[in-house]
Amino acid sequence: MPPETALRLLAERRGRLESVAVTGGEPTLWKDLPDFLAAVKALGYRVKLDTAGDRPDALADLLARGLVDFVAMDVKDAPERYGRYAPDPRAPERVRTAAAVLRESGVPYEIRITVTPKLHEDEAILRAVRWIGPVPRLVLQAYRPAPGVMAPEIAGTEPTPPDRLRRLRARILAEAPAAATAVELRGG
Repeated sequence: MPPETALRLLAERRGRLESVAVTGGEPTLWKDLPDFLAAVKALGYRVKLDTAGDRPDALADLLARGLVDFVAMDVKDAPERYGRYAPDPRAPERVRTAAAVLRESGVPYEIRITVTPKLHEDEAILRAVRWIGPVPRLVLQAYRPAPGVMAPEIAGTEPTPPDRLRRLRARILAEAPAAATAVELRGG
């Protein structure tokens, strides 16, 4: 949807909506994002940003300018396994920097990890949690198959069993208690 259309729709819905979620692909890749968010904020909306954290400088700029009220950052895996998702070898460093930017910003945030049965063993999730932490809220999300999944490595993957998420949360709280203040389960 063109930004002008989105802003027009938001202007029409003032008083009926309170917030806007800006999600991706990766929103921080869009060079006009700061201007768009400033326009959204000028309409009186709160803004949630979903990001993979691979542009920490852009994230820091948005936070410093007060353009974002909440951030949900997706961590894909343990750092040594990031090559599966991002060909740039600096991706893990950028993601960890983005987590530090969030910690220092004072803006509420959560770190999300989608636990995908064919991709993640529990030990890798534990390494990711220790590597990215400490965080105020860690969200373990169940993988849910979606039509048209293009990644062949997860084609045919069953949803994450709820009991696996519960066991993983218990392990995180027992083995890495300093990594997350709260561990929430979603979709399981």
